[in-house]
Amino acid sequence: NEYGWHGYRIQNENELTYALVNVFPNPAKDIINVSASGFQTLPLTISIVDISGRTLSSKTFTTNTVNYSFNTTELNSGVYFCNLQSTNGTKTIKFVITK
Repeated sequence: NEYGWHGYRIQNENELTYALVNVFPNPAKDIINVSASGFQTLPLTISIVDISGRTLSSKTFTTNTVNYSFNTTELNSGVYFCNLQSTNGTKTIKFVITK
């Protein structure tokens, strides 16, 4: 049933809004760790994106719990984004690289 108990149409909700996601350390230097849980839709793709929107690194996961480390030694100091995406939602977390 696509209608809630009040009869209002339910919109497709971004599942990743409520996912537990940590990106650490922040600021980072050579490694950025990403942990994620509390989501059901697979696969989940995690990307590291620069301020201009260019994807620098990306990894796809097929498990409901993620613990992964991205190597950031080649990144210059600055602001970056960790984007999580599945077919049922997106979530973006900003982080900083300091050298």
